[in-house]
Parts: sequence; structure tokens; C-alpha cells
Amino acid sequence: MRLGIVDVHVPREQMTAEALAAWDRAVDRLRAAGAVVEPFAPFVTRENYRDAFAAAAKARGDVAVDPKSPAPTASALFQYCARRFDDPRAAMRRGCAAYRAFYDVLPATYDECEPLIDRPITDDPAGRSFARSRAIREYREGLIGNAELQTRLREIDREFEGTPRWREQGE
Repeated sequence: MRLGIVDVHVPREQMTAEALAAWDRAVDRLRAAGAVVEPFAPFVTRENYRDAFAAAAKARGDVAVDPKSPAPTASALFQYCARRFDDPRAAMRRGCAAYRAFYDVLPATYDECEPLIDRPITDDPAGRSFARSRAIREYREGLIGNAELQTRLREIDREFEGTPRWREQGE
């Protein structure tokens, strides 16, 4: 078995001596069990994912990737409130400033946000493009094979085309 370690996920210079010793013992045990442990350089990292996803979207002729699109963020926040409050719109109105402080992509006021909350998340082309780029990233990193990539892309397209909103599904 081969195991890849992404160096940026193990910041040795930031770890305490105790943490380093525990990490090294764990890796030694993996090797002792027969694993080949080696450095792994992912195609997409937390530093370059925006550029990589944008390039992938452009290469496939898709809309620009936008993981922070206001409409799906507002809709997701509404869904969250709908599961926790009897009147989710009132809860969003009361907490709009606090939510806005955390979700900086939300419109500045509840009145600007309200038209977005009824739009299904699946109607957002930028969100769909982001989901496709994530699947392609997993393929390029060797996490999934080509057949699984093709299946996942078809599933993403099916999920985002004509899917009833969650409230209509009885959640």
C-alpha cells in the first residue's frame, strides 16, 4: 500500500516536539505494517484552488467558478433557518447583520437578501461549475478514476438540472 503525505498538511516547523514525536511514531508504524509512505504533491492546493478551478471551468467552456455566490449562500442560510425556527424569514431578518458578518457574500440588508432565498441552490450556474471543478480535481489527484469522474459529473449535472427544492421533497 502506498500512502502520500501532503507536506503542507503536516507543518513540522509549527508542531511541538511532542506532536512531532507522535506523528513520526504513527508514520513509523505505517511503514512497519508494510506501507510505502512518501511525499505527495496535490494538483490543487488551498493556495491555488481558485486559479485551478477557474482554469478548469474555462477549459470546459463553463461559467466562471464562484464558491461564494450570493444566491446559493442566501438559500442555504434560509434552509438552515427553516430547520431551526418556526418563522425562518423572521429569524433571518433579526439575525441578518450577524449572518452578514460571517457570510460576507450575503447582500447588505435582509430586503436585498430576500429575493435570493427562494431560488433553489441548484439554479446557480457558478455553484454547478464549482461542483464540476471539485470532481475534476479529485480525478487529477488520483482519488477517483476516469469512470468514476464521468459518473460523478453526470450526477452533478442531474442534481443541478430540474431537481426539486428541498422543501418540496419533504425535508
